[in-house]
Amino acid sequence: MKKNIWLVGILSIFIFSGCSDASRESQNQLIKIPEQESIDTIQLNTIRVKPKDYGADKLSLLIDNLESATPLSADESAALYYKEEYNPTITFIYKDGTKDIFYFFENYDIWYLKTDEKHYYKDADFIDDYIHGEKVDAQFMPIMSLEYFELSLKLAQEQETPDIPFAFIYLVRGNIEYNKYTEKDAITRVRESMIHNMKVYQYALQSGYDISDDELSSVINKYVSDTLDSEEYIGYEKDLKDAGITIQQLTEKYKESIRYIIITNKLYLSKQIEFKNGKDKVGDKVCKSVNEYYKMFIENVVYTEMKDYNLDKFSSELDMAEKIYLENYRGQ
Repeated sequence: MKKNIWLVGILSIFIFSGCSDASRESQNQLIKIPEQESIDTIQLNTIRVKPKDYGADKLSLLIDNLESATPLSADESAALYYKEEYNPTITFIYKDGTKDIFYFFENYDIWYLKTDEKHYYKDADFIDDYIHGEKVDAQFMPIMSLEYFELSLKLAQEQETPDIPFAFIYLVRGNIEYNKYTEKDAITRVRESMIHNMKVYQYALQSGYDISDDELSSVINKYVSDTLDSEEYIGYEKDLKDAGITIQQLTEKYKESIRYIIITNKLYLSKQIEFKNGKDKVGDKVCKSVNEYYKMFIENVVYTEMKDYNLDKFSSELDMAEKIYLENYRGQ
């Protein structure tokens, strides 16, 4: 743990000569949190709150829970499996700018916690009282509303690759209906946003956030299964039958849209995990929320690295999507 947490006990260090695997340090130490007055911010996963807003009694209970966690021996720690994924974290950000982060994880349905210094503790199931339900599934695909299902079906019958026309028309309609833009302004804004999103997508691909064809097929099959079991499918069924196409075939037509959603979700999730695990600066800017952190990352890193990306082909596809909208879908 960092300098802001005092560890009570004796640290025993064992050196095994001739042993290729370094064992974890002995954990015969207790957690001791500094006085509440030194805490500037409490962070539960990605949510930050000031102590006065969190409440002194709640903060005292949280500190008591952390300090009550039982330290593990080196052998007990070595038997645990910790994977860097979307595990819960509790962070104290102190007034001097330093942090202490507690990483929680499950092994065989038992909760443990660890610190940056790889000190491990049991009796950490209290985490369920503080954090739950925030995990993001990068492969989650929501069931489409009937209105946009009808649009997706019509475009799938008209276009060999309907992904970009569908996204363009969907977004233009939304900007006109909900944001009250004029049609001209809606088209301009949608073109700009789709170009920005394409840069993010290409950055994600270049950074290794990809999905295999097998994974993509698995996501498509799950989406089809979920749709068949949903109430919305009752509204889809007749239109699909009249069009002579199955929900599986329709979804396959939009597989590149699904690939795009999953890959950009993976990029966002990676930034969410970074923020959750204590990284909150982009350049010299300290971000106060995960959304601010992601926005600053896109503006200062992604757009900078992708400023010379060739968008000629994509711009031509947007021209075609705009033409399809103006000739067949405006005012609908």
